[in-house]
Amino acid sequence: MARSRSIAILKNAVTSYFRQGVQILVFFLLTPYTAHRLGTESFGLWSLLWAVSGLLGLANLGVSNAVVKFLAEARGRQDETRVRELTATFFWLQFALGGAALALALALLPLLNSLLAVPGHLRGDAILVALLLAFRVASGMPLGLAAGLLAAHRRQHVANLIRAVDTALYGVAVWQVLSWQPDVRALAATNLAVHLVSGVTLALCARRLLPGLSFAPRLFRRALVREIAAFSMTSFLVQVSSLLYTRVDSLVIQRVLSLRSVAFYSVAMQTVSRGTQMCRQLAHAVTPIVAELKGSGDEVRLRTVVRKGTKLSTALACPLLIGLIWLAPDLIHAWLGVEFMAAVVPLRLLAGAALVDACFGVVRTALTMGGQQRITCLITVAGQVLNLGLTIALVLTPLRLQGVALATLMASTVTCFAMLWGGGRRLGLRPADVCLRGFLPSLLPSGVMLGALQVLGNWLAVPTNRWLAIARVGLLEGVALVVFGLVFLLLGLSAKERSYFVKTIRSALRRKG
Repeated sequence: MARSRSIAILKNAVTSYFRQGVQILVFFLLTPYTAHRLGTESFGLWSLLWAVSGLLGLANLGVSNAVVKFLAEARGRQDETRVRELTATFFWLQFALGGAALALALALLPLLNSLLAVPGHLRGDAILVALLLAFRVASGMPLGLAAGLLAAHRRQHVANLIRAVDTALYGVAVWQVLSWQPDVRALAATNLAVHLVSGVTLALCARRLLPGLSFAPRLFRRALVREIAAFSMTSFLVQVSSLLYTRVDSLVIQRVLSLRSVAFYSVAMQTVSRGTQMCRQLAHAVTPIVAELKGSGDEVRLRTVVRKGTKLSTALACPLLIGLIWLAPDLIHAWLGVEFMAAVVPLRLLAGAALVDACFGVVRTALTMGGQQRITCLITVAGQVLNLGLTIALVLTPLRLQGVALATLMASTVTCFAMLWGGGRRLGLRPADVCLRGFLPSLLPSGVMLGALQVLGNWLAVPTNRWLAIARVGLLEGVALVVFGLVFLLLGLSAKERSYFVKTIRSALRRKG
């Protein structure tokens, strides 16, 4: 049984990393193209409205975050009746919340331009783009249920592969559409169309792969709504605080600085966001396993998963994010040009915040899915209130844009350590043990990796050709990953751990065959 769980984690994590790899590739190819085709100001408007549309997702009230927890716990208890009732209840609840989100967006739409102080020549574009993005968010609530269902049934790899294909198709579609019509409205319409295709495809696959799947209204249970709400409202507060981090910064920057500054910060934020999502995939893969272990009452295995997961998630995050911090100037210069160099320092600070967050990702997942969601909620909300306060204070100083990113780094560090010390003990985790076993093994490989980057970076001259310069950055990051990986395998893992992972990988490959 333990081997089966390990194989499920491995399969889901590998496909998650593949999906994120495709998304990162498409992002890096599309961002400079989109920014140059739209122009800095229109690109800033797109970034701002994307941030605002994310706030509309709060109408979900945290219900989507409860899907995996409740369904995986029910599967852990082998209660198939509860699984069917939960599935139908989640669908109709998500459908109703999506309708409420769309109605709220339509009510607020006439106030959009005045609330965001959109320049006069962009106001017509802003209204249409906001409407398309609002429909995207609203439709995503019921359609997004399919991905949660697949994850709860240990079939997350299916959703990962579908989303990887859809991301590639989105990249091709945007490239073609903007070559014909370089307009922010065309970009929004393309984004919505691909989102709908992806959602419907996931829903059809879930219906085919999950026997007995039904959304029949007769299976809807009001009692389950109350039970879900007890969890989802704490998740909702965490979601609110997270959106303060990822979305409200753009609103503050636009109000205090300019749309151009929003474009610079958005480049830094989105670049780091891709790296963060890549680093979080192991925590996501662990989520249903933690919920199942909690449902079965196996606290010992749960703590083992947290310790091993923290060690691996830290090892996966360090080479990617430390490499990003080191290579940020070369990356931005080669990728977007001199006009976007103002994004370099914010990118480095945000990558530092993402590194801290990634190292604690499995701990946060264990607390949320292990019945400690209230303490997670309290600490996260307090941390993001701190982030907002620091953002408002520092954006008014000479630091300006850099101050916003610095606020995020400071608040993330305080939040993560508070979560480990304040919440980890409730699961029987000793903070010092988690730090020593989880973080320390990556310290020496990180130092060796930075030394290799310094030597190789001095040896490889920066080419004048843009694509060769980007290839140089990619080569340096690839070397960083290899060097870190080799040193970590030799010195960061014990012989027993290496043997365990090799056996798990071999078992997964045999099953695949």
